Amino acid sequence: MQSPIKLYQQAFTGLPKNIWLLSFVMLINRSGTMVLAFLTLYCTQYLHQTPKLAGLAIAVYGLGSILGAYFGGRLSDKFGYHFVQVSALIGGGFFFILAPFAQNFHVFLIIIFLLAAVNESFRPANTAAIAANSTPEIRTRSFALLRLAMNFGWSIGTFLGGILSHYDYKYLFFADGCTSIFAGLIMLTLKFKTAEIHKNHLEEAKLDVSPLKNKPFIYFILGTLLYTFCFFQLFTNIPLFYKVGLNLDEQIIGIVMSLNGVLIVMIEMVLVNAIDHKYSKKIIIVSGTLLMVFFYLINSGMNFLHAFFIAFGGMLIITFGEILSLPFMNSYYLKFAGKVNTGKYASIYMMTWSIGQILAGYIGGMIINSYGFPPLWMVCSALSLLCVFIYFKVIK
Repeated sequence: MQSPIKLYQQAFTGLPKNIWLLSFVMLINRSGTMVLAFLTLYCTQYLHQTPKLAGLAIAVYGLGSILGAYFGGRLSDKFGYHFVQVSALIGGGFFFILAPFAQNFHVFLIIIFLLAAVNESFRPANTAAIAANSTPEIRTRSFALLRLAMNFGWSIGTFLGGILSHYDYKYLFFADGCTSIFAGLIMLTLKFKTAEIHKNHLEEAKLDVSPLKNKPFIYFILGTLLYTFCFFQLFTNIPLFYKVGLNLDEQIIGIVMSLNGVLIVMIEMVLVNAIDHKYSKKIIIVSGTLLMVFFYLINSGMNFLHAFFIAFGGMLIITFGEILSLPFMNSYYLKFAGKVNTGKYASIYMMTWSIGQILAGYIGGMIINSYGFPPLWMVCSALSLLCVFIYFKVIK
C-alpha cells in the first residue's frame, strides 16, 4: 500500500507546464463565476421580476451558451485557441460589467444572451488547448486537473458571491467582470504550443471527417445528451427535492451539495491516475453511468428509505459516478476528431452540455409540476440506463 502523499504526488506529477497554466487561468475565471449561481435571485430580488421571468433569464443564458460553444470551436480551428480564449475572457468581462447598468429587463436579457455567447466560447477553445498541449497518455489526467480547477473555482465563487450579494447584487457582476478580464490578461501573456489552421492546412482539413458525418461520434453525442439531462438534475431539481420531498433544512442541503465538490477536489486526480490505462475507457465510463442509474433509483425509493441515506448516500454515489465518467468522457470524444478540427468536435460536445442543461430544468420542472418527483427520477433512471447501452456499443 502506498502512502496517501505518494499517491497524490504520482497523480499530479508529469503534467506539462502549459496544462497547469491553463488550469490556473480556469481557476481564476471560475472563482469569479458568481452571476449564474445567483441570477434568479438577482432577477427576482433586484429587478423585481417574477420567478417565471427569472427562469427565462436562465434559458436565455443557456441559448447564448449554445451559440458560444458553436462558434467558439470553429473560431478556434480557424484563428487558434489562444486568440479565442483571450477574446472570450476579456470580452465576457466587459459584458459582465455592462449588465447591471441595464434597468430594462428586456435589455438585460439581450446583454445576458451576448454575455453567454462570448463567455461560453471559452470552453471549446480551452478544450482544444488541452488537447494540443497534452499527449494521449496524460490527456485524461489533464482534463481531471482542469475539472479540479473548475470545481475549486466554483466553490470559491459561490462562497464569495453569497457575501457580495448580501451587500449589493451589482457587486457580483463587477467581480465576475474583473476576474474574467484579469484571467484574459494573464492568458494574453502566456505562450502555448499552437495548433492554428491557416491556408497551408486547408487541404489537410478537408480530409478530416466532419462531426455531423461521423456516425460513432453522433451516437456518442446522443448518449451524452441523455447523460447531461440526468446529470443537471443535480443542480436544478435535486436541491428542490431535498427541501420539498425530503423536508431537509437548508443548512443540511448546503452540506450535502458541497460534498460533491469537496470529494471531486480531494480524490478525483488520485482515482483517475490509479485507473487510467489500467482499465478500458468503456468499462470506466459505463461504470460511472451505472452509478447514476443507482442514484436515481435511490431517489425513487423515498417512501422506503431514510431521508439521510437518500441525501448523503445518494450524493456519494452520484459523485463517484461523475468522477468515473466525466474526465474520461471529456478526453475520449477527442478520439473522434482529426488533426485539425478539434474545435469543431469540441463545439458540438459543449453544445450538447448546454442543451442538456436547458432541457434538464425545463422538462424536469414540467414533470415535477404534473406528476411529482418519483416519476422524474424513474425517467432519469431509464434514460441513464439507455445511456449505458449507447456507451457500451459505441465506446471502444
